[in-house]
Amino acid sequence: MKGYFKLEDNYIENEVIDFNKKRYVFTFNIASIAIAFAIFFIFRVQSCPIFTVSSIIFIIAGYFFLVIIHELIHALFIWIFSRKKAHFKFSLIYASAGASDRYFDRSSYIVIALAPVIIISLFLSILINYSSPDLYNGILLVLALNISSAIGDFYISFITATKEKGTLVRDEGEIMHFYTKTT
Repeated sequence: MKGYFKLEDNYIENEVIDFNKKRYVFTFNIASIAIAFAIFFIFRVQSCPIFTVSSIIFIIAGYFFLVIIHELIHALFIWIFSRKKAHFKFSLIYASAGASDRYFDRSSYIVIALAPVIIISLFLSILINYSSPDLYNGILLVLALNISSAIGDFYISFITATKEKGTLVRDEGEIMHFYTKTT
């Protein structure tokens, strides 16, 4: 598993996925909201208050912190596989980390894409077991938001996993380019 600095001559671009396109923005946002609500309402504890002052503060601060940590974890794994610093983009509807001048093999790219949701979910799952009842549902909501907000990561991992062996991915943050070998 690694990242490449240069694309070999026998590779051609065969697909581009642009998360800026309205169909992705709309679909991902609707699905993300539905997933967050489903997780929260399935796993919430009825006897714990949903919205106390402390849980509201935790949810707002937790989600803001979550987005930053999520992108930093992407950046860490980009660096691990390419020894290249990631670049970041933030907007009102998304945040991203990418390395537009590196090409990653399928396995590396799937690890880069899924590492944040796995690491953060494990941490929050442990934290929720040691939380006070006032914070339980707040932590659960942040956990649900973590999983649901990673819908683009899940989608791009699925697409990457279905590509043929030898496929390379170049990630510009919100735009992913897929390259395959020519015969």
